Amino acid sequence: MDGDEGEKIAANRIARSVSKWFVFQNQEVTGTTITNWRKAIKCGSLEERKPFEAICAALRAGPDAETTIKKVLDEGPLGMAKS
Repeated sequence: MDGDEGEKIAANRIARSVSKWFVFQNQEVTGTTITNWRKAIKCGSLEERKPFEAICAALRAGPDAETTIKKVLDEGPLGMAKS
């Protein structure tokens, strides 16, 4: 999710998925929300960024990263409450 217009498109796509997750049912999640969350993480200390960077690396590492990322966006992260 790097770049100007591409970032906005990606953030909006991610927001549409995340807003369906049970844990966010009472919160409005928009593309701006996603962009702000990401900026907050990127501006944090190395220790604060490590978990996020590890998750991103793990999602991209598999042989079918695109399918894995889509599944996480559709279903939410592993271990997240479904209802």
